[in-house]
Amino acid sequence: MNQNLLIRFAYEVAVNPEKRSNFVATFAEIVGASAAAVAVEDRQLRGATLLITHGMDRRTIDSYCQYYVGLNPWALRRPSTVGEVRTSDELLSEAEFRETEFYHGWMKPRGWLHASSIVLQTTEIERAYLFAVRPPNHPFTEGQIALHKDLAPHLATAAQIGKTLADLKNTIDRLRTGAREFDILTGRGLKPHECHIALARFQGQSVKEIAHKTGRSPETVRSHVKSIYRKLGVHDRAELMRLLHDLFRQ
Repeated sequence: MNQNLLIRFAYEVAVNPEKRSNFVATFAEIVGASAAAVAVEDRQLRGATLLITHGMDRRTIDSYCQYYVGLNPWALRRPSTVGEVRTSDELLSEAEFRETEFYHGWMKPRGWLHASSIVLQTTEIERAYLFAVRPPNHPFTEGQIALHKDLAPHLATAAQIGKTLADLKNTIDRLRTGAREFDILTGRGLKPHECHIALARFQGQSVKEIAHKTGRSPETVRSHVKSIYRKLGVHDRAELMRLLHDLFRQ
């Protein structure tokens, strides 16, 4: 029953991204996880983004994305094949893991030890996965791991459907807002979703409005805004507005 619920939910999310947070929360509840997240990390582990989270506060998210991703001993051993499922115990022994800075600095203070992951998407430069964590002495059971494996191919398919729909939306947005503006921003190193957010901010939309329209959390939108500022060399919205105004009128 739980398996069918999650599979159906995964395809609903592909069509309606606003349900992503509810999906991650439901997944965490069903597998008995203390926290869960959808993460995207570059293969050199120089940075990460936790797109959707459950059971994590802002400090936990920021510390992982900005520092601890580079110390994650599981990341280098994590498989790269879409749909693969692994638990932390398969990737590294508990004794070895307890000796790492990642455990002492990020996992232990939050009462976490065991983890699982499902690879959602991979490219040459980054990969996305759904992961969940549990406290010491509570490794994932065989039944919970089986549920991960049953869910994995459906998540991978749903993720691809979601990406296709997002690409289509970006194309429509690009045509609606003007191909020239999109080309200018991509030429400055922005990804398509960052272009959309930058243009939305230029049009006067708030972070909350952008989050609602894109199905992202406000925290995720703020994280993307920070990335946009960094790539464009500005420090706040006023500077962003001035820069975009200058770029678009050239």
